[in-house]
Amino acid sequence: MPSANYGERVKSLVLHFTAIDYARSVTALVDEGGLSSHYLIPESNDPSDPGGKPRIIRLVDENMRAWHAGRSYWQGRTGLNDHSIGIEIVNVPECERDGDMAPSLAEHGSNRLCFFPDYDPAQIEVVIELVKDIIARHPDIEPTAVVGHSDIAFDRKNDPGPRFPWFELYQAGVGAWYDNETLADYWKTFNEQPASIGLLQSALRAYGYGVIETGIADTSTLNAISAFQMHFLPWHVSGEPDSRTTAAVFALLDKYFPEQKDALLSRYEKERELAIATAESELPGVRRGQVDAVLPDLRPSKRAFVKDRFAFKSYAGRGELIIESNLPASATVSVNGEVLSLDDEFAADNTYRYSLARRTRTGINTLAVSNIEPAEAQLHIQVPYPELKDNTQAYQNRFTAVDELINQEVAEGFPGAVLLIVKDGEIIKR
Repeated sequence: MPSANYGERVKSLVLHFTAIDYARSVTALVDEGGLSSHYLIPESNDPSDPGGKPRIIRLVDENMRAWHAGRSYWQGRTGLNDHSIGIEIVNVPECERDGDMAPSLAEHGSNRLCFFPDYDPAQIEVVIELVKDIIARHPDIEPTAVVGHSDIAFDRKNDPGPRFPWFELYQAGVGAWYDNETLADYWKTFNEQPASIGLLQSALRAYGYGVIETGIADTSTLNAISAFQMHFLPWHVSGEPDSRTTAAVFALLDKYFPEQKDALLSRYEKERELAIATAESELPGVRRGQVDAVLPDLRPSKRAFVKDRFAFKSYAGRGELIIESNLPASATVSVNGEVLSLDDEFAADNTYRYSLARRTRTGINTLAVSNIEPAEAQLHIQVPYPELKDNTQAYQNRFTAVDELINQEVAEGFPGAVLLIVKDGEIIKR
């Protein structure tokens, strides 16, 4: 009696290019000791093909395991030979290798230069016909599981290449694609605040790629990005993480895996807020004084002489020092080399104000802070900007000639003048 407890073996469909002509493809896929696929699709006008036109050639029964995927991963499954159908499409790129460069196992490595020809339109019609028939017989093949060899083995393979018309297949009802409007929305978002490389790695894995989140743009990740771009951004195959690529991954997740997309977007928002906060903390803030510092400095100068030392402008007999502490604390503070007499201990969250009138001189002064105790204490040190004093009364009779000249100019039609004279921190003429 038949059991109700079973599932389909075939979960994915993998498309390849042969990289060699029809005759050599048959040898490689049919002769003992080689590779195999379930189907082979020739192209038009191949001199090595007696048939001379695209057609469906079955090589391995769909119920059997063909040897086309090799070491592979997709959507949590490894060894895709066990649960996929493979289609080899005759298409021959022209590739050159630079022997002087470091070797790479990846077919899209930097030591390899390839020229990819367009696919034969008649051949693609046959591919679409075959794929639609396969999917009708294997309903467990989801749109996101119609993939290329490079998607499932991005560290090794580059087929079916950037010229394969994935979007044309999607328009025919085969495979996955994003919505352009959604892509544009995500692109604008990631232009404003780029996603971290770790987030992009997680997003690629959520869609199906065998990417490991490392937080760095390692070689394997860049290979995966190249494979993704060849499939979904064939006009932009840079192999680099950017806002277009991240937007395309998220647009696909938005359409096919919304729960994973929501979780990743939540993470993005948290990382975005942290990035903004970090950037703001590193920008020059609004200073409340010419000296406005928290000590000890978590990023001190390597030069011992300038450590916790500050220069400030003052006038003789003027100036103020303001100190706040996060904990009960003590410190040694000196101005122009003279130690100030301060409270033995600063209470937490209190504000202390000390006059510097006996220590300052006209011009540049120095402030030094040391011996902050306990070690975990932090002092907020401020020296306000100097304020101008109004001393016009003492100088009112010294500018009579200037006043007469200005009044004469006004009488002769000059619209007026505003004059302010400052000397040694005092306004002497206004």
